[in-house]
Amino acid sequence: MVVALLLIPLRVQSISISCSSDTGTSRNTRASIPMVTSRPPLSLPRASQTITLEPMLGRNQEFRAPSNNHSMSKIKKSILQSIVTEDTSATPIKTPVRTQYDAEAKVHILRASPKLWNACKSNCHRDAVAWSPSRGIQAAEDYNQWSTGRHHLYPTTDIPAKDLPNGMGNAAISLATNVILPSIALAFDTPLEHLYFKDMFLAKYEPKGKGLGQPGLGKHTDGSEYSFNMLLSDPKLDFQGGGTWIEPVGLVKPELGDILMHR
Repeated sequence: MVVALLLIPLRVQSISISCSSDTGTSRNTRASIPMVTSRPPLSLPRASQTITLEPMLGRNQEFRAPSNNHSMSKIKKSILQSIVTEDTSATPIKTPVRTQYDAEAKVHILRASPKLWNACKSNCHRDAVAWSPSRGIQAAEDYNQWSTGRHHLYPTTDIPAKDLPNGMGNAAISLATNVILPSIALAFDTPLEHLYFKDMFLAKYEPKGKGLGQPGLGKHTDGSEYSFNMLLSDPKLDFQGGGTWIEPVGLVKPELGDILMHR
């Protein structure tokens, strides 16, 4: 089972990750809605524009959760939330609502938790750096090697998470394997040993006409069974609008440090 990972900061960047499993691939549609500085969010792309976002996985190694995962015991359903909607009509306009964890939901959120981020250090070298959204953004800006050619059909402006300098590459991988994969396993009741990912990247989103980043990502399906993204920028300070539109629930707007997980 492959899990695709993407960590997303929206001040200037965002990190997202897609995951897969050994059992297959799902095809829920989603879109990254453009962020703006003074305009309302742009309209959603039409269904006819849907494509599959296929990461270039073949040449990358697999990352799995360690067998002696000490962080797993710290991940409880009490720190998970679910995104649901009561709308059952065919209209594309839905109002997603956060609730306590609901096993029947298709979209879940692992709430921002510096305690969990720091727990990853116990599984790394003693001099390892703990993950944080601000450190991730700064490392990406310091590295400044943005690419637009790593994904098929619908490229993102991104940097592979493992390439981040200042110890943040290892911190990102540790966060994913020690916290995020176990959270996906718990949220979707799937065996942890079946989960792995090959692609994890930090994507840059910027208002149209400013910088190298793109304002959003059109409607597409991820080429993996599970996906998640972490919001690295502060929606209260760094941008207006934005969000991730997911077919079953509509437009979801995570908070800083939230990890959005869906099938």
